[in-house]
Formats: sequence, C-alpha cells, structure tokens
Amino acid sequence: MIETAKKMFKPIKRISEISLSDFNNQYAIPKIPLVIEKMSQDWPATTKWSLSAFKARFADKIIEITRSSDAYTKEMRFEDFIEYMQETDDEHAYYFKNWEFEDDHPELLEEYKVLPHFQSWLDSLPAEQRPRFKWIYIGPKNSYSKLHIDILKTNAWNILFTGKKLWLFFPPEEQENLYSNQFHPDFPGYLFPSASGLNGYYAVQNPGEIMFTPGDWFHQVYNLESTIALTENYVNETNFDLVRDHLKSIENEQLLLGLEMLKQNFTS
Repeated sequence: MIETAKKMFKPIKRISEISLSDFNNQYAIPKIPLVIEKMSQDWPATTKWSLSAFKARFADKIIEITRSSDAYTKEMRFEDFIEYMQETDDEHAYYFKNWEFEDDHPELLEEYKVLPHFQSWLDSLPAEQRPRFKWIYIGPKNSYSKLHIDILKTNAWNILFTGKKLWLFFPPEEQENLYSNQFHPDFPGYLFPSASGLNGYYAVQNPGEIMFTPGDWFHQVYNLESTIALTENYVNETNFDLVRDHLKSIENEQLLLGLEMLKQNFTS
C-alpha cells in the first residue's frame, strides 16, 4: 500500500523540529502540510497512551464505534473493542472516532502539550461556549477516514501515539477532479482508486510524529496498524481568513461574529 502511494503521489515534507516563526511563514500561512518528527518526546502520553493502558483505564466505558465503509454504528465496551482491534481482519474495520474526551476525562489534557505552533483562539472562550475540537481516534488495521476537509476549514494537528497511518493529501485546486470520475471519495476500503493526473501527496506517520493539515486541503487516512491518535482543530492568525470566508459562504452569522470578536481580542 505504501509502495502504491509512492508511485502515485509526492511525499509530504518531513522536519525534525521547527520554530514557531518558521512554521507560520513556511507552512501555516502558505497552507502546506508538514510532518514534524521530534517535538513530543517529553509528553506523558507518549508512554501512557497504549492499547493495554487504555484497556485498563477505560475497560467498562461504553463507546460508539463506526464501520469505516458506511458509517454504520454500534455500541461496545471499551475493553471489548480493544480485543476486537487485536483480533479483527475485517476489510472495513470498525473505528472509534471523534472521542470528545475533555469533559468526561479532563485528566487526559494534562498528558500532552499543545505546541505554540497550534495555539487556538477558541481555547480562550468560556467552557460553555468553546467548541469541542479535541478528539482521540482509536482503530485497528483496515480502519480509515474517507476523503474530507476538516470542520469549518479549520487547521488541524494530529499526533500518533501507537501504530502507523498512511495519509493522502490533495490541495484545494484539485476539488473538481476529486469528485469527478478520476477519483471518488467512497472508495472500496483500502484500495486506491484511479487517480490519473491528480496532484496528490502522501505521508506515513509513525509514533511521536505530528501531522499538520491546512484547513482547505482534502485528505484521507488509513490505519496500517492498530493506532491511537489525538487530533485538535484550531483557529488563530494564520488561518483566520480561511475560516472567516468559509463561515461567510455558509452564512453562519453567529459563528462569524464570534470569530471576529476573537480576532479583536488577540490582535488589538
């Protein structure tokens, strides 16, 4: 699968570490995906967030899991899901997606850091007003997320704690081709669709690596192994214009007003 991606697409740039100013100027503002390899070594989560540890911590928690191919959902005990992950050979495996953990398990927030590169204006809002844009994803091999752009065209960062993921990226100018006969988002599982002529990129993400996704890039993600990952979406000065213009396009006046107020608070 990785070899197929290498033949079809160009690699996303990888960097060991990067300063805030260089990240903003070279990647966030020009909207270019990036893999950051070594800026999470001191986070407790890098050693505490494993399948066995989570199985013990959340054994009896009832979770909703989603079949990757058609979004069919069902409930399962956390412990049973981890056992399913370790045993399944399903072609379209179930995925524990979008776990909004910060209200039920705020202690998890203390086990990782948000780099200055990804600080969000949204986090300054009172808890009752703040959107829950922090999620944990846990899935076995052959689970995946289909082609999409992130919520409200916000930027995202994703840290992988265990396993391996394959990411495919397509820039916004490829939108028309992505939904033509060249490429269809409802692909059959992990098989690559025809992508002749598409300007695509790929990255293999390993534990400890952070993936930066600009808010207007299409992407889809395959779990090559059983994985635990964290994603946060954010808004700050680097992507304000993109999110604002999207809110205007969907005529969401309430969120637009709130975003404008945040800009005043942070830039005045």
